[in-house]
Amino acid sequence: MNHIQEGDLARGLRYGCSTRIDGTMLVATNNELFLLGQQNREKFFQQSNINHWAVCRLAHGADIRVVTMSDDKTVAYGCDGLVTATLNLFLCLTVADCFPVYFWSKNKKAKPRTPPRG
Repeated sequence: MNHIQEGDLARGLRYGCSTRIDGTMLVATNNELFLLGQQNREKFFQQSNINHWAVCRLAHGADIRVVTMSDDKTVAYGCDGLVTATLNLFLCLTVADCFPVYFWSKNKKAKPRTPPRG
């Protein structure tokens, strides 16, 4: 069952959510659980016609990772969010009781920067 929702396609937005039917998407440190989550993610994305993706394993901090196509089908560790300027790279989070927040702009390119100290 495909749970990817088509957003405003005129603006190029796609979003979605897996459910228990899709199996665990857990990004675990345990090898067996990691492989199961990886297999389920790949199956989910394939059924949803998503070819390029990156996922982060939440660290419960405030760090955001910049990802590019070189991060395709990888897990980013030690961060709590992803940002990209790469077209067609689907950004993913695995959450339980946290609500994921997404920001998107059709016309603006992300320019990551380090905030000033202090």
